[in-house]
Amino acid sequence: MTRSRPRILWVSTSPDTRGGIGSYVRTMRSTRLWRDWDVRHVTTHRNGSGISKVATFGAGLARFGAALVRRPDAVHVHTASYGSFARKAVVTWVARAARVPVVLHVHGGEFVRFHDRCPAPVQALIRATLHTADTVVALGDRWAERLADVAPRARILVVPNGVRLPENPRPTDRDPGVHVVAVGDVSDAKGTFVLLDAWAKLTAELPPGSARLTVAGAGEVDRARTAVTDLGIGDSVEVTGWIRPGAVAGLFASADVLALPSRAEGQPMAVLEAMAHGLAVVATDVGGIPDLVGADQGILVPRDDPEALTAALRVVVTDDARRTAMGEAGVAAVRERFDVDVVAGRLDALYRRVTGRVPTGIDDGAPAEPLVLTIVLDRTGFGGAEIVLLETVRHLDPTRMRARLVCLRDGGALADDFRAAGIEVEVLERNGRYDLSTLPKLVAGLRRSRTDAVLVTHHHRASLLLGRIAARLTGAASLVAVHNMDLVAQGGRCLPRTTVETLALSQALVLLSPSQGEYLHREEGVGSRPWRRTREAVVRNGITIGPAPSADDRAWARSELGLADTDEVVMIVARLYPEKAHEVLFSAIAELVPSRPRLKLVVVGDGARRPELEALTERLGISGITTFTGVRRDVRRLLPAVDVSALSSTHEAAPLVLLEAMAAAKPIVSTDCGAVRDLVTDGTDGHLVPIGDHTAMADRIGRILADPALRDAMGAAAYAHAVREHRIETTSDDLTTLVEELSADPRPREHTR
Repeated sequence: MTRSRPRILWVSTSPDTRGGIGSYVRTMRSTRLWRDWDVRHVTTHRNGSGISKVATFGAGLARFGAALVRRPDAVHVHTASYGSFARKAVVTWVARAARVPVVLHVHGGEFVRFHDRCPAPVQALIRATLHTADTVVALGDRWAERLADVAPRARILVVPNGVRLPENPRPTDRDPGVHVVAVGDVSDAKGTFVLLDAWAKLTAELPPGSARLTVAGAGEVDRARTAVTDLGIGDSVEVTGWIRPGAVAGLFASADVLALPSRAEGQPMAVLEAMAHGLAVVATDVGGIPDLVGADQGILVPRDDPEALTAALRVVVTDDARRTAMGEAGVAAVRERFDVDVVAGRLDALYRRVTGRVPTGIDDGAPAEPLVLTIVLDRTGFGGAEIVLLETVRHLDPTRMRARLVCLRDGGALADDFRAAGIEVEVLERNGRYDLSTLPKLVAGLRRSRTDAVLVTHHHRASLLLGRIAARLTGAASLVAVHNMDLVAQGGRCLPRTTVETLALSQALVLLSPSQGEYLHREEGVGSRPWRRTREAVVRNGITIGPAPSADDRAWARSELGLADTDEVVMIVARLYPEKAHEVLFSAIAELVPSRPRLKLVVVGDGARRPELEALTERLGISGITTFTGVRRDVRRLLPAVDVSALSSTHEAAPLVLLEAMAAAKPIVSTDCGAVRDLVTDGTDGHLVPIGDHTAMADRIGRILADPALRDAMGAAAYAHAVREHRIETTSDDLTTLVEELSADPRPREHTR
């Protein structure tokens, strides 16, 4: 059903303002939060003179009042300390007087100190303001505890700051020497002058040119430049003054270390942005910084301690291996906990709870339960769809949704993997097609677990039927997930006709890509009649993505496969089944052999065609350069050995193996089938060729092998594409959001929680 987007009113400093809140607003604007919700922004502060600040607040307050007349669903107020809190307290009380829910987001690193320095009447006002908000957002666990000391009855929720990971890997052609950067106001509060003193001590010990420091920010710039001259460190220090926000990313891309020896902080965006770029962090252990930076990501020192700061800088400047490891750990931490899309999902769930649109399980102190999703399969198999399901439920936010698995027949190949991930697995031991006990047992399990939604997949036909019926009987929402396409051309179908004819009885059709939906409409009749329609939602396949492989990863993989460093390696990972059309790739390799004497082919997978395909390599004269590995569960560790990842299938959906190759920064050459075009941008991430065209495949593989620069550029683009669109955390969040929305659908349901 179609609904207008609920409106959220953001109130903060201008997004163009220097500092963390402005950076936060700019970052969140790029997320789905601003697409899924009608977010309007009101500016109540911007940099400038005192008069201009008063004028900005007055104009902002007037716009805020006008916006309240149009009844937003909630107001999200971003505050720091001192004057910022005074302005936002006015906004908060006006919103509460208008009976509009308020989310009060506390960013300031000195907030508790600000409270403690105020006289008792002002402290009472601060406490009352925090208490009146529907939710107070703290940036980390430490700040939540301190805010609870200030306002014991406040409803406090921890939502960390978020940052977007760079799309491209770090450049390798950077200037020599270790580059340390300090980004933020140039002031005593940010520890700028303690840093310059420490730098003078450090560089006196180092060879000339081995390290350089860039201090970027507004504030006491002239004082800093004078200090650089007085300390005699002008050869290794540049004080740039303020740089525009868009240039900060470029500065981080050229750097190795962030230094932030502040006296007070909240949860500084500069630290998150630096970690996202793979920088080691040296900072003071103040405010919310310890919630961001552990021993793996950097070194924390006491405030105003130049000796400790010098020692920490000495470690990250002189120990290349440790500095690199810290940078990699920082990227991993951002990806897991601080990625902007993960944070946006937390705010999305908060908004749904505050506005009453969708019940959520976020732990804000209220006795709320996570939603329950039951996956119903005939049995688990070691296929791409089941592996994606396993990884998706493994990465669910347990405060929002938990999953359980029901296997109708037996557990199958992955049941123990689901159990190891903490997923409840129930096996019904169905005995044949006419086992009438299966449906009652399934219904009883759904009721016992208080299931909110049932997910079934198109290729498990018994569960596709019985799972939907059981969901209907218990009042749970039912979701039909489709993991294939283009089967009509092969004489089959993805969805049975009975499923299409009753699709309106399900609440959602879960697709891997837009083109898959187009196929189902065009070829299988989905949507052509009212009873064949339901909500269609794209939940893209995702995988766990780490740093791009290193030279050591490549060396290990080549050694494992018995390959030389100079070999040109093409790999295909696919079951040895007819639809994978290995003969097309094999013929392409045979065409390339005369011009590429170091060419090697690695075939990962097994199946009924193995004897036939081994014989084919003999006939084509490529048996000596071809390795059949059989099934390998360490494909991700083997992919760094590859120069080109190939796939020659006649039909696919969104093959997981291509995502894994992209996450390994490998260019793709694939047949243009199924939803592959939604994964691979032809000419950017790799090449697409017509189905069955071995000559075109040989040509595209040859082009990449002949041009190492092209190979590396396509690999980098593939990696950036995977990071941007196919992280498993995004898949899990999208599925959770879909179930939340379906659970909020006001259609009559027998089962209520």
